[in-house]
Amino acid sequence: MAGLNYANKNPSSTYTNRDLMQGYSASVSASILTAMTLRKMTAGMVAKAKGPRLMMLNTMIAAIASSSAGYVNTTLMR
Repeated sequence: MAGLNYANKNPSSTYTNRDLMQGYSASVSASILTAMTLRKMTAGMVAKAKGPRLMMLNTMIAAIASSSAGYVNTTLMR
């Protein structure tokens, strides 16, 4: 997302590399924090799940964590 913001920026934009790194760092932190929190919250379900149900839980957690990174980056950079 940070690369997309950098490529799409207005030539007269005042974004610095520091601003981009802050947005990137915040989005990565949000993604990791969200994933770790969801893993803790669903630990009981994940331990009992097998096959397609386990795959669905893992996919949902990854999608939510990725979405949170995009949300934080967009909020900070736009």
